[in-house]
Amino acid sequence: MDDKHVIMDLLTELVKNKMAIFGEGAVRKVQQLPHLVVDNSGTVVSISGDLEQAVKDVFLVYEKFSGRTSTISGRILLKKLITYKFPQHNHLKRLIHDASEF
Repeated sequence: MDDKHVIMDLLTELVKNKMAIFGEGAVRKVQQLPHLVVDNSGTVVSISGDLEQAVKDVFLVYEKFSGRTSTISGRILLKKLITYKFPQHNHLKRLIHDASEF
């Protein structure tokens, strides 16, 4: 699996996690981002453009939606998913960290 598909899977997990907490509004906010296609179930179908920017934009949406704690918990979730689900993509932890620092 390439980095783009791993990021799509990670963002899907993040969106579904936020949807479980905040409801459908969490998905609608992300669906408004121009370079992401997200279906109504929260699955990220495609990403166009820079992967780090896509991750950063999702973090920004959720930070505005529910505060800095949301960004920190999201970063922890994604890093743990990389560790346990995609260990061969460990280099993406730096991308996740950089994208969540703003």
